[in-house]
Amino acid sequence: MQPSNVIHTLSVPVALLWPSLCRAQQAGAAAGSGVSAEYLWQVMLGLLFVLAMIFAIAWLVRRFGAGTLLHSAHMRVIGSLPLGARERAVLVEVGGQQLLLGVAPGRVSSLHVFAEPVVEVADGENLSDFGRRMREVMQKGRGS
Repeated sequence: MQPSNVIHTLSVPVALLWPSLCRAQQAGAAAGSGVSAEYLWQVMLGLLFVLAMIFAIAWLVRRFGAGTLLHSAHMRVIGSLPLGARERAVLVEVGGQQLLLGVAPGRVSSLHVFAEPVVEVADGENLSDFGRRMREVMQKGRGS
């Protein structure tokens, strides 16, 4: 993380808490004392709680994947095959029909829509041989 990002990340919570601290200081000055230690502990504990929740949510998203949390019964990625440094071929099943998509930075293109499923997928099945099956289908297409 770059130093400017760290400063910006740390400045956001301070900017959010600054009005509260100013009001507390003004109220304390009117009463004849500064900001109470108890109030500062409450603010810091609240800040630590919010930061802990942010890290917990980030961990959950990383652990289970955003796709798992936003699971759709009608659409799923069956497999993926890297074609270059930033390009990939992705086999997607949508509504019982399989599509081959070309995915590159800033662009997704439909390469082929299969009339019948290329890969039969049972729920929860892991397709580690997607690349092999893809080559077989491509070779069949060239031979025809």
